[in-house]
Amino acid sequence: MLPKRQKLMGLKSSNGKPATDDTLVSDLVIKEGMKVMLLGTPEEVIEATNQQAAAASEVHDDFQIAEDDFAALDPAQDPDVLVRCPDRSQPMRAVSDNTTPVS
Repeated sequence: MLPKRQKLMGLKSSNGKPATDDTLVSDLVIKEGMKVMLLGTPEEVIEATNQQAAAASEVHDDFQIAEDDFAALDPAQDPDVLVRCPDRSQPMRAVSDNTTPVS
């Protein structure tokens, strides 16, 4: 694991703040028996992940609807949309007919 891919967790500097990447080892508060966690990612894992991402098919973003697609959802333009999306043909209604307004 390359040093640039490593992160030591659980260390504080002499000023009491969490250690950053720029903190010198001589400025760390290290006590006997103290537990420190080393996190990191080996280069092989990063390379394998990049290869999988490059080989994957393109993700289609179906959350973005183009202006042209709105016409396809308009029942006035296309009455068959009510057949394809029957829930859109019903007006919004209350969750229950027995609901009591909250005051």
